[in-house]
Amino acid sequence: MAEIAITQAAFAGFGILRRKPWAPLVWSLLYAGILGAMVVYLGGAFIQAIGKLITLRGGGQPPPLELVLGLLGSIIGGYFLMLIVFWVLGAVINMAVVRAVMAPEASAFAYLRLGRAELWLMLANFILFILYTIASTAMAIPVALIEAVALTTAARDMAPFITWPFQLVTWAVTIWLGLRFCMVAPMIFAEGKFRLFESWSFTRGRVGRLFQVGLVMVLVTIGVYLVLTVIGLAVGVPMFTQMANSITAQAFFSQTPAQVWRQVEPFIVLYIVLIWIGSTVLFPLFFAPWPDVYRQLKGGELAATFS
Repeated sequence: MAEIAITQAAFAGFGILRRKPWAPLVWSLLYAGILGAMVVYLGGAFIQAIGKLITLRGGGQPPPLELVLGLLGSIIGGYFLMLIVFWVLGAVINMAVVRAVMAPEASAFAYLRLGRAELWLMLANFILFILYTIASTAMAIPVALIEAVALTTAARDMAPFITWPFQLVTWAVTIWLGLRFCMVAPMIFAEGKFRLFESWSFTRGRVGRLFQVGLVMVLVTIGVYLVLTVIGLAVGVPMFTQMANSITAQAFFSQTPAQVWRQVEPFIVLYIVLIWIGSTVLFPLFFAPWPDVYRQLKGGELAATFS
């Protein structure tokens, strides 16, 4: 059995940043641009509806049921719209990273495509979402029952300690499932066919090494998030404090949508810029290890496929 070079795989994303830095910049610009458009599209109606609720409440009037239902409908509809958009976008960017690792010469359009491989990956991700939902629900039921029993007995104070081991098991199973299916995207790209449970067979006996790859990648990811968080707090907290000291919540939402947008625009810009900077590093860092592992394990066979 071929051995996995853990460090090489975990830092494969930095190899993309070194060889083709413009490609991750394009991916992050695409992601941040679509995210910004979604925020602008969905945020206006949401802010306006919230403003109406606050104004009515401040005037002592109960909000009409149709307004509340309309607000809930907008939130739910916007949530599902974002799910669909980022389901497609996630598959496109994921496969672009896979292509950058496994076929680096195919760099046209920053490795971005919307073809058969991306459609197969969208289908696989949808099925995996259903499988993860079923598994997480099945594991959550006994935890909830145990916690409910503990809360209704003398063991109330011990409830967190009783459920904690079960929560650890839930996390462990989730990570294990993720590692067993981590080869889906590379296998779809390499074989040009729909692949899902083939990843389960391919990763048999390799979960330990894959976990080490993922652990190193997660530690680096946490470091990136911490840096972005510090930057966001350093810039955002003074802006928020200044705005909070200058206007009350009721007065804020009583303004016209255009006035509200002018005041929240700096926060939106800061958020989008941080997303753009972060995703430039995080997309290759998060997605590149798995196709690199696949390339290591397939070796000459894979090289012959793309020769």
